[in-house]
Amino acid sequence: MIAPPLIKEPPQTGAAQETGMSKVRLLFVIALAATGFPAFAQADKPFDAAAAFGARQTITDVSLSPDGSRAAYVTPTSGQGSAIYTIGFAKGDVPTLVVAANGKPDRLGGCSWVSNDRLVCSAYGVITDSTLEPVEYSREFAINADGSNFKLLSRRDSPYAHAMQLWGGQVLDLLADEDGAVLMGREYVRDDHTGTRIGSSTEGLGVDWVDTRTLAVKHVEPAHLNAVNYISDGHGNIRIMGLQSSRGTVGFYSSNIVDYMYRAVRRTLRTGRS
Repeated sequence: MIAPPLIKEPPQTGAAQETGMSKVRLLFVIALAATGFPAFAQADKPFDAAAAFGARQTITDVSLSPDGSRAAYVTPTSGQGSAIYTIGFAKGDVPTLVVAANGKPDRLGGCSWVSNDRLVCSAYGVITDSTLEPVEYSREFAINADGSNFKLLSRRDSPYAHAMQLWGGQVLDLLADEDGAVLMGREYVRDDHTGTRIGSSTEGLGVDWVDTRTLAVKHVEPAHLNAVNYISDGHGNIRIMGLQSSRGTVGFYSSNIVDYMYRAVRRTLRTGRS
């Protein structure tokens, strides 16, 4: 069992007892810990340069809930492991373990709040086998602030996939006006095969509306083989798409040119190049 880190709020007097001041002070403590500075109580200990060089940050990511009542943060555990905790700002609140990974190979990245009680987080790792050099993979998932209702937001692997699905996609828009839904860029890998109609020839990067609580999905932008990026306007509308063309006689190599298509108005597309 992983013991929660000791993040204590400094003693408060007078106006500092107000809720707003409590939030500021606690966030300051979290931010100070994230810098990796040693605690003042350890100042009398001999300085160990090797230990300081190899030490991991106390906190690697922190985010505030939409209503400002709680924070979520990622902190390292033993080895290459890490854990996600949430903590409220009310007096007496203690950290709550949300999820943990041991680093073999899964590791935890950052989190964002998709509602006041639900997080969208990333995980990543490095895998090797007899045919591949070490390759990095990532996955996106959603989980409640108390650790319940885990849902994998990345597309699930298929045994018939024509390629390895290493990238787990990314959240493009947290959809502030919708409770628990996001817009995601998700990679589609072909998994059609002989002898059955089950499977799909769809491939490339597309955009989906995903309910993080139920995994209901609506396709917003169809998958495009050459798409490398989509950008939302922050209000649930995809306004920009980046397309990277291929080069060479067989088209196996990506060019260094990305064409950006943008929606000036609802039904008009114009192009730009970078």
